[in-house]
Formats: sequence, structure tokens, C-alpha cells
Amino acid sequence: MFLSSDQKSVELMSAHVRDVYNYHFSQQTNNSLVGQIFELPIEYTPMHADDVAFLVSSEDAVDLTNFSDEEKSASRNLIRYWTNFAKHGNPSPLEAGDYPAWVPVTPTQKNYMDLKSTPEMKQDLNAERMYFWDKWFGRKKKQLLRKSNYDQN
Repeated sequence: MFLSSDQKSVELMSAHVRDVYNYHFSQQTNNSLVGQIFELPIEYTPMHADDVAFLVSSEDAVDLTNFSDEEKSASRNLIRYWTNFAKHGNPSPLEAGDYPAWVPVTPTQKNYMDLKSTPEMKQDLNAERMYFWDKWFGRKKKQLLRKSNYDQN
């Protein structure tokens, strides 16, 4: 459900603003804070906010010396994309180099960067789930509108 509201926000913003960049962090990690609290195996990661440890190092939060080579690569990619966005307003400017260009979302293309050790540009993040929530919320909206119109009459 969290993903649904996030993706709906991206969709609405892309209709009115150029250069909306969307991502999904999919790098599995043994360094998940929530995973460690609940003693969950790596298969359940990443979890909410796990990407933060890949961007900001803090000995209090995550021991970065425990990062695997894949996790280190994912961290370098995230830092590079975020730094480029801060400097250029684009996570992958033309002179960016040897990693995938991050294509913005448009009203007709639901692009997103799948961030992991080897990032990939993809489209239609969890399309089936988004379809379900769009239909469910659309139905609820119609019910509320009918009820509102009925109450006014």
C-alpha cells in the first residue's frame, strides 16, 4: 500500500513537472536495521529505509565494513546518482560515464531506476499491484462521491 501512494504521487507530479526521477531500491543486505531487529534473513530485505545506510555512513547504525562487494557497489551507485542530482539536477548527466542513464518519468512512461549493485532502468514498477490499488481507490472514490451526492439531496 505504501508503494501505491508513492507511485500515484510520481504519476501526478510527472503530469505537471519535468524531470521527475523515480527509483526502487532492491539491493539485498545483511545490514538491514529493521531486519536485524526482527532477526529476519537477507531474503526479506531490503526494507523501509535500508537505502539510507548505503548513502550515509554511521557507525551507530550500520557497520559498513560488513558490506559485501555487491553492497559496496550499490552504495557507490547511489552516492554517484544522488551527488549528480544535487550538482546537475540530473542523476546521470551526459558526461556521467559507465553506468545506466536515469530516465525521468513522463505522463506516458512510468520509468524507474532499479537501484542495486548493477542498476537497471525499468518501467511500470509492480504494475499488477498498482492496477489493483488504482481500481480499489477508484471504487472507494466513486462510493464516497455517490454518498456525498445522496446526502446533499
